[in-house]
Amino acid sequence: MGRLRSAEFEHLPRGMIFNKKSGKFYLRLPGEKDICLGAEYVYALAEYQTLTTYDVTRIGMTELIVKYINEVSKTKAKETHKDDLKAHKNLVSVFHRFNADEVTKRHVSLYMDQRKDSPTRANRERALLSRVFKYAMDCGFVDDNPVMGSKKFPEQKRDRLVADHEIEVFKEFAYDWLKHYVDLKVCCGLRQTDMLKLHGAQLAASRLNIVLQKTGVKLAIYNSPKMSKSIDRLKEISQRRSGLKDDDWFFFVNEKGRQYTPDGFRTMWNKSMDKALASGKLKERFQERDLRAKAATNCETLQQAYELLGHIHLSTTRSLYLRDFTKVDAAG
Repeated sequence: MGRLRSAEFEHLPRGMIFNKKSGKFYLRLPGEKDICLGAEYVYALAEYQTLTTYDVTRIGMTELIVKYINEVSKTKAKETHKDDLKAHKNLVSVFHRFNADEVTKRHVSLYMDQRKDSPTRANRERALLSRVFKYAMDCGFVDDNPVMGSKKFPEQKRDRLVADHEIEVFKEFAYDWLKHYVDLKVCCGLRQTDMLKLHGAQLAASRLNIVLQKTGVKLAIYNSPKMSKSIDRLKEISQRRSGLKDDDWFFFVNEKGRQYTPDGFRTMWNKSMDKALASGKLKERFQERDLRAKAATNCETLQQAYELLGHIHLSTTRSLYLRDFTKVDAAG
């Protein structure tokens, strides 16, 4: 009996092998010498198809998931791709023995049962699997998406509403640039990814022009006095640190004049938060993303919040970001 294939090569069609030493794919037929198919998998499959009558329209789950990660996930926001890379490992470890057209809704539900001890992560993995199958449908590998209608764990909605006095206490212990980051975020409600990429070229006469990275929505956010004050101070800090003038400066740069990365920003945020909590003035920690919900909640209407946050669906604004009592006028 031949050796079992390792998990990373179980998706290969019958008779195709991969030689790690040569870095090439081969066709192995009984009683014949191995036929070299080449080093590139796509071209190897095409050559394989001309030499055999085997069905190569089927695709293994490992290949499909990796294909999605490389061709689709890589084009998304950096943090989204990072999350996908974490999630895909667990999916591959369970589904690597399946072809894509063999996975059913029952298999997805069983997977969720297996991951019930980590319900939030399981939901993220389920969401990735759904996107993978949507991609597979677009490519013609499968006819439907078995994730649709399958089991999903309920998640407790985050409802932390940061009070104005909590923000002021945090700012007492924050770096100067971070104080203005907070003020600007409460005005604009931008995601951290979009905040850290803000640069001078996005400034117009009286507004800030943004193309949201996650949705592609274009926003022109008109300055308020508080917003203008923060931008002026951030420009001063950035140009002093980086030496860049005109429109080349970024809003948030470190002492070496380099744009803050998400990890670098997180470090500075946590240092300031720890100081505020240690002082005893701030009683409860809040997260950077809570400021986006604060911006939405400060809006006069749901419509204003929806437009400010740049959501595709109004229901997203209503269900996830409005954390205070809804403002309504009495009837009559």
